[in-house]
Amino acid sequence: MTSFRVTSEAALQHPDIIRPHMPGPGIARWRYLKASADLERRMSSRILALKDRHAGRRAFIIGNAPSVAQMDLQKLRGEVTIAVNSTFRLYPRMGFVCPYTCFSDRVRWRETGAEMLQHSPGTQALCCDEWEVPTPPDFYSSEELDQIIVLNQLYRLPRWLHALTPLRNRAGMFTSLGLRSRRFSWDLTEGVCVA
Repeated sequence: MTSFRVTSEAALQHPDIIRPHMPGPGIARWRYLKASADLERRMSSRILALKDRHAGRRAFIIGNAPSVAQMDLQKLRGEVTIAVNSTFRLYPRMGFVCPYTCFSDRVRWRETGAEMLQHSPGTQALCCDEWEVPTPPDFYSSEELDQIIVLNQLYRLPRWLHALTPLRNRAGMFTSLGLRSRRFSWDLTEGVCVA
């Protein structure tokens, strides 16, 4: 395992989420990896259920920059909207709940996911999770897994960066997928591309 430079302050506060501790070889590791694979299979069927749900409609992604709070977002009522991270806190002022609320990674989910589920009924929560770094079996509660869809997170990185780390992913774990260059995904079953 190589050292991994974490640039996000939130990630520095949650190193166990970015690069979780995996049990050593044996039955505990097998159970850990099996639980992670089961999660991936369970979520793949939910992702397929979304296919073509909004075909032919336009969609708006609402970021969570400070300037968004100054905008008149009520004009987006009735549109297909995807809120990102803590934008759900604007729902009361907006006067509607976005059909989808997407969390960019495990850290963001851990910080505010429970709050979103409690205060934003009616939204479909999507959480990006890097499946190359196996998800700890107890990371998501069973109640959370009944209410969210976990998406595979792919990173769009320059080819030269992949060349420098040919066998490692963003968390510093050895992986064959680190060899391939990531492209934008038009299919959620392939994953969500993150810059």
